[in-house]
Amino acid sequence: MIFIKSLSSLPPSYLPITLISLGTLGVTLTTAVYVFKRHFRPEPNRYILISLPYSHYVELARWSLSLAPGDDQRPSYSEIKFPIGPHTIFVPIFRLAFGGTESTSSVPGLSSNIPFSPFQLQPKFFRKLMGLPFTIGHSKSYSDSWSTLEIANLSIDDNFKHMLDDVLGPAVRQVAYTEIFAENMYFYREIQPGVSPQRGMKFMMFLHDIFENCFKVTSVMRSLMALNDEQASLSSSRIIECLKKVDGILTDHSFLGSRSGSDSFGGADLAFSAIAAWVVLPVNPGGGEIKMHLLNEKHFGPKFIAFRERIKSHKAFQHVAYCYKDHR
Repeated sequence: MIFIKSLSSLPPSYLPITLISLGTLGVTLTTAVYVFKRHFRPEPNRYILISLPYSHYVELARWSLSLAPGDDQRPSYSEIKFPIGPHTIFVPIFRLAFGGTESTSSVPGLSSNIPFSPFQLQPKFFRKLMGLPFTIGHSKSYSDSWSTLEIANLSIDDNFKHMLDDVLGPAVRQVAYTEIFAENMYFYREIQPGVSPQRGMKFMMFLHDIFENCFKVTSVMRSLMALNDEQASLSSSRIIECLKKVDGILTDHSFLGSRSGSDSFGGADLAFSAIAAWVVLPVNPGGGEIKMHLLNEKHFGPKFIAFRERIKSHKAFQHVAYCYKDHR
């Protein structure tokens, strides 16, 4: 209705070119969706992970997929990586082709702990279409990180999942990224393409630079994720509270299991380790998709280094390091 009113308010001379432009856009999008659906559907028992390589939410999905039953001769999944900027073009096409909008806090600005940003006025539907990760199976798609645990035959308690998704995940992002976005844009650009070779990545990084120079994507992301010193300080306290809760479980158990404690590695261990990785900096975070020379805490700034020193004694911190060493 609003769309029709907007069209009716246009000067008559603008209407034909507007309709032609919209028609062209519609045909182009429909064609792209059709091509993606035909070209990218994986074989049975195989998956395609659409990713932002350095995201801790993507790491949750990547780790889950690495545990999926599959052919011993090859990985159970392949990964298509996008840097920030170009993802806004291609990810919506994948989601429209295979179904599923993102609805978790991996989408910047959706956490209840994130203060209002003018960029949140953008319709949520469009932001959810751009959300990563997105996993495509042969007959089913997985719209967020958490649903991929199912592929690995792992489960996680809903309340624990909510804590990781709505509290810990956004808090880790604020603490780890604030100083990087403020002072170390070289680091930010270096982690965009990941590590494993991918055809077309040079072109994607070219598009990334165009988006950055023309649309100031970094400023948008900084606002949506509330990357500032005040929020980073608040998030430091939130992270410590989460660590204390996990400490309590690990006092009597070797693993978290699905949440309440277990003798074996479970979905909560995987999810907690993946989401907390950016403040722990364990061995092999991202399954090798983050360049190791970048994972020196000096790149993150003095406030981050001081915070990391504060949390190293927590059982939860040590548990993340252990899970990466022995289960990743």
